[in-house]
Amino acid sequence: MYEDRARKLEDEVKWMIHEKSAEPLTLLEFIDDIQRLGLGYRFENDIKRSLDKILLLEGSNAGKGESLHHTALRFRILKQHGYKVTQDVLRLSQTVMETSSHAFAKM
Repeated sequence: MYEDRARKLEDEVKWMIHEKSAEPLTLLEFIDDIQRLGLGYRFENDIKRSLDKILLLEGSNAGKGESLHHTALRFRILKQHGYKVTQDVLRLSQTVMETSSHAFAKM
């Protein structure tokens, strides 16, 4: 009984990870939640496929026009999974944040 329920829940999580219409930020937050619950090992292959998809979708636009939260979360999760990610995306976000804070201070 419990094994069937656990299997159904696991299938549902896999379906959510592979949801085609999910926004990259939503997917990253979901992956982060799975890992924080200590269940990342059960979905390693699914998470890797989703991260590959995110990298394909975002491509060279990574870090441009995103919130600092989105950029930092993507950077951390990709690093944790062994992807080669440069710190340049964090610098870009920092520059955007500094520009925004200067504009806000002038108001």
